[in-house]
Amino acid sequence: MQNLRYPDGTGQVYGKVVVDLRSGKIWGFPTGTVDPYPSYPLDSKPSVSKPFALGALSV
Repeated sequence: MQNLRYPDGTGQVYGKVVVDLRSGKIWGFPTGTVDPYPSYPLDSKPSVSKPFALGALSV
């Protein structure tokens, strides 16, 4: 679990970092808590995380 900073500098959120090894793009998937995935026990629908780009690896 990482503390992710939004690229526009508006804030921070807990989430996971994922690196796409094919494209080299780095994505942040916010969870909002230190839990490994977003979970809202009072909501019966599955939670969905909206990823945002953090950067890219140059090869």
